[in-house]
Amino acid sequence: FPGDDMDFEKELAAADLDDLTEVRAITQAYRHRVLLRCNPQAMDALTRSTEDVASELNQKMADWGVQ
Repeated sequence: FPGDDMDFEKELAAADLDDLTEVRAITQAYRHRVLLRCNPQAMDALTRSTEDVASELNQKMADWGVQ
């Protein structure tokens, strides 16, 4: 995720560091992104095209008999 470090620094700089709820939200969002980046399956899922996902969903729905 290019620019994450800069965006993180900007968000923290703009945040009221005494507002723990705001700091926690920023930290959790970036922690989630780091975890995604470190998980090969998650990164593969993120790079799939919309058409690929739609095709898989349509196939599963057909298998289930859903139209």
